[in-house]
Amino acid sequence: MPATRRQDPDQEATPPEPGTLLVEDDTLRAGFTQIPNRVLRASNLSRDAKILYTFLLSYAWQQGRCFPGYTPGSFSSPARGGG
Repeated sequence: MPATRRQDPDQEATPPEPGTLLVEDDTLRAGFTQIPNRVLRASNLSRDAKILYTFLLSYAWQQGRCFPGYTPGSFSSPARGGG
Protein backbone atom coordinates (compact mmCIF):
# COMPACT_ATOMS: atom_id res chain seq x y z
CA MET A 1 0.00 0.00 0.00
CA PRO A 2 1.75 3.21 -1.11
CA ALA A 3 2.17 6.00 1.39
CA THR A 4 0.76 9.35 0.44
CA ARG A 5 1.06 12.84 1.82
CA ARG A 6 -1.55 15.52 2.04
CA GLN A 7 -1.12 18.07 -0.75
CA ASP A 8 0.09 21.52 0.20
CA PRO A 9 -2.86 23.87 -0.50
CA ASP A 10 -0.48 26.29 -2.23
CA GLN A 11 0.65 23.64 -4.72
CA GLU A 12 -1.34 22.76 -7.79
CA ALA A 13 -3.16 19.48 -7.18
CA THR A 14 -2.00 16.61 -9.34
CA PRO A 15 -4.03 13.45 -9.69
CA PRO A 16 -2.67 10.47 -7.75
CA GLU A 17 -1.22 7.49 -9.56
CA PRO A 18 -3.69 4.66 -10.24
CA GLY A 19 -4.07 2.38 -7.24
CA THR A 20 -2.89 5.03 -4.75
CA LEU A 21 -4.71 5.02 -1.42
CA LEU A 22 -5.21 8.52 -0.05
CA VAL A 23 -5.29 8.61 3.76
CA GLU A 24 -6.67 11.90 4.98
CA ASP A 25 -7.55 10.88 8.53
CA ASP A 26 -4.66 11.60 10.93
CA THR A 27 -5.63 8.64 13.11
CA LEU A 28 -5.41 6.21 10.19
CA ARG A 29 -2.24 7.83 8.86
CA ALA A 30 -0.48 6.62 12.03
CA GLY A 31 -1.21 3.06 10.87
CA PHE A 32 -3.76 0.38 11.64
CA THR A 33 -3.92 -3.36 12.12
CA GLN A 34 -6.46 -5.81 10.73
CA ILE A 35 -7.49 -8.92 12.62
CA PRO A 36 -8.85 -11.95 10.77
CA ASN A 37 -12.56 -12.56 11.40
CA ARG A 38 -11.77 -16.15 12.35
CA VAL A 39 -9.64 -14.87 15.24
CA LEU A 40 -12.08 -12.10 16.15
CA ARG A 41 -15.00 -14.54 16.42
CA ALA A 42 -13.10 -17.46 18.00
CA SER A 43 -15.03 -18.40 21.13
CA ASN A 44 -12.09 -20.44 22.45
CA LEU A 45 -9.82 -17.34 22.61
CA SER A 46 -10.10 -14.85 25.45
CA ARG A 47 -10.48 -11.15 24.87
CA ASP A 48 -6.95 -10.61 26.13
CA ALA A 49 -5.55 -13.27 23.77
CA LYS A 50 -7.22 -11.50 20.83
CA ILE A 51 -5.81 -8.14 21.93
CA LEU A 52 -2.32 -9.60 22.34
CA TYR A 53 -2.53 -11.26 18.91
CA THR A 54 -3.57 -7.96 17.33
CA PHE A 55 -0.81 -6.10 19.17
CA LEU A 56 1.79 -8.57 17.88
CA LEU A 57 0.37 -8.25 14.36
CA SER A 58 0.92 -4.49 14.57
CA TYR A 59 4.64 -5.21 14.84
CA ALA A 60 4.85 -8.24 12.55
CA TRP A 61 3.56 -6.49 9.40
CA GLN A 62 6.68 -4.32 9.27
CA GLN A 63 9.07 -7.20 8.48
CA GLY A 64 6.66 -10.11 8.08
CA ARG A 65 7.49 -11.48 11.53
CA CYS A 66 8.07 -10.50 15.14
CA PHE A 67 9.84 -12.15 18.03
CA PRO A 68 8.05 -11.28 21.24
CA GLY A 69 10.05 -11.15 24.41
CA TYR A 70 9.59 -9.59 27.77
CA THR A 71 11.76 -7.39 29.87
CA PRO A 72 10.32 -5.06 32.52
CA GLY A 73 9.03 -1.93 30.81
CA SER A 74 9.46 -3.34 27.30
CA PHE A 75 5.80 -3.17 26.29
CA SER A 76 4.80 0.28 25.17
CA SER A 77 2.16 1.43 22.78
CA PRO A 78 3.31 2.51 19.28
CA ALA A 79 1.07 5.57 19.78
CA ARG A 80 3.21 6.53 22.77
CA GLY A 81 6.49 6.28 20.93
CA GLY A 82 7.30 2.63 21.52
CA GLY A 83 7.89 -0.08 18.92
